[in-house]
Amino acid sequence: MIDEECLREINDGVFGLRDSLDRRIRQLGDIRRALDATECGLADMQDTGGACGAAILRLLLRYLQELENDMRRHTCQIEGLEAAAGTKGVNFRQKK
Repeated sequence: MIDEECLREINDGVFGLRDSLDRRIRQLGDIRRALDATECGLADMQDTGGACGAAILRLLLRYLQELENDMRRHTCQIEGLEAAAGTKGVNFRQKK
């Protein structure tokens, strides 16, 4: 049986990972807004062939891929911690 302190540490780890995921999700929203703004601004650019716009989009798409990979990794870590502790959906920090 896992002692209470160990469960608290696991719970803290799970919530830390969830907070990290929340930050990443907010970053994805920021990127989406940047892509929307970039798309609108590309029509106004005098850039031949859209090279500048294409470079911006490549950078943003690479960043999106990194975010997606991080989110998958964090999700796997959360599921592993919850499964190991048998604490899925339990918050040990709630006051009784």
